[in-house]
Amino acid sequence: NFTGFSDAYYRTIAWLNFTSTELHKAVFAPILSKASSDAERIAARGRVTRPFAVLSSHLDGRDFLEDRFSVADAYLLAVLNWCEFSRVAIADWPVLLAWRDTLRTRPSVARAMAEEWPLLKAA
Repeated sequence: NFTGFSDAYYRTIAWLNFTSTELHKAVFAPILSKASSDAERIAARGRVTRPFAVLSSHLDGRDFLEDRFSVADAYLLAVLNWCEFSRVAIADWPVLLAWRDTLRTRPSVARAMAEEWPLLKAA
């Protein structure tokens, strides 16, 4: 590879891009934006099926998006946490729910959530 970066690096970039475009921008940005109409929020919730299916299939039997915890897992976890504030039914996706709940038990994640969660709930 001419760049000097590993294949794992590029897969991580791909997962970051997937989370950014397919979930953050397409689903959650319109749902959480005060400027969005009810129709835009409903349409955004309808866009969750394909990315959740891709993630559910990929994460089934896996601990992480790749072979170890990475920034891509942290970003996806943050985005999946928004389900609780946006009426996106993650409970319909047991693989994603279990993955999210398992990652929440990591000491660094638990610490960050203990500090940030009250701020998010208050917003």
